[in-house]
Amino acid sequence: MARSSERQVATTSFSCEIDGEQYNVRKGDITHPDHPLIAAYPGNFEPQSKQRVKWDVARGRVEDASGGPGKRR
Repeated sequence: MARSSERQVATTSFSCEIDGEQYNVRKGDITHPDHPLIAAYPGNFEPQSKQRVKWDVARGRVEDASGGPGKRR
């Protein structure tokens, strides 16, 4: 899998332990592409740009599935 330089979004919820540290990841959580979670579970994440837009712009309300900063809700 090619590494992306953009933030990664969890596509599923899961729990794991990496180097003695417990992680509880929820679907939709966003992490930096260099985080150990991405290396250990690359199939559980996708680039943030692949997240779909929930509402049509023409209706005046747009919601990115990530709900990140600067997104209208």
